[in-house]
Amino acid sequence: MTWPDPNWKFWGGKSNTCLSLHSNHLRAWRLALSQANKYAGPRETTSFVMVLEDDVSINPNSLHKLPKALATVPADVQMLLLGWWGKPRQQDSFNQKRTVYRVSGSRDKNGLMRLVYGGMHAYLLKIDELENLIAFMDEAPMGYSPDGGTLYHPQCMRKYALNPQLVHLKHSLAKKSVHMEVLKEQNH
Repeated sequence: MTWPDPNWKFWGGKSNTCLSLHSNHLRAWRLALSQANKYAGPRETTSFVMVLEDDVSINPNSLHKLPKALATVPADVQMLLLGWWGKPRQQDSFNQKRTVYRVSGSRDKNGLMRLVYGGMHAYLLKIDELENLIAFMDEAPMGYSPDGGTLYHPQCMRKYALNPQLVHLKHSLAKKSVHMEVLKEQNH
């Protein structure tokens, strides 16, 4: 597998943020897999684990919409973004109502990577796919963000985004977050 340049200047240079994202998300995935393996009862093939970062805001009524939203998601989903930033692209729509988008990275006219459906602040992972997802990200160069790794390899990662989003970044943190830094950098 060919990974994009691990030295890609994300926030003006490789940062501790990327190292932290890589190790913390993978740690959460491994913990979820360990806990799922301890569960002795039968597991549905549609069982998910939810991962939330500390900068999210959840409307108390939004998670009630999750079962209905999951009914519209393709069966092959491995990761489902509940919240993301960027603008959806019409060509990525999975259904006519545009409630689910197939996530894949894109490049601009100069060949530079552009983040679409960015962020991993709130997502579901299919439990039966955790081993594959962990192995996939274990191949990534250390410090490579799981967001970028899962975004630019649609042939290995079946990642979708819900629209409308069910989870958002906390407004007070959004202005200062690395997410906003990436968007600023892309708009220059």
